[in-house]
Amino acid sequence: MGPTSLIVDLIPELKLVIGEQAPIAHLSPQDAQRRFQAVLRRFIGVFAELASHGTWKPSEKDFFRKDGSRVPVLVGGATFGELQHQGVAFVVDLSERKRAEADLAHANRVATMGQLTASRLRAQGGDHTKVCDGKTCAGWA
Repeated sequence: MGPTSLIVDLIPELKLVIGEQAPIAHLSPQDAQRRFQAVLRRFIGVFAELASHGTWKPSEKDFFRKDGSRVPVLVGGATFGELQHQGVAFVVDLSERKRAEADLAHANRVATMGQLTASRLRAQGGDHTKVCDGKTCAGWA
């Protein structure tokens, strides 16, 4: 499933923080090595960014549940203190926001189709009030 399992295998203590992870798909040795290197590069990149800038710029990522489903999240962090040995990080579940964005996009598509239909009827000289009489339009979405 997710590459998080690779990091947990490498650093078992992470399991205490993020919980048990789903097993990852088996790949050929070359593909497995490439996947491991990519995951490790991203993982270490977070700490490199924290060390060099004192912050981990917030970014959207996908976390994976045990059942393999994706959870969109916003993650970020910062170090503080004189030696930057202390820090704080956050993970915000964006599921509701993503659902609301999808609903809004759908509503915009429906409104656009309605406007295009009315415009087309007016251009043809038709009476658009007769096209949608309450019964005809019921259930349109």
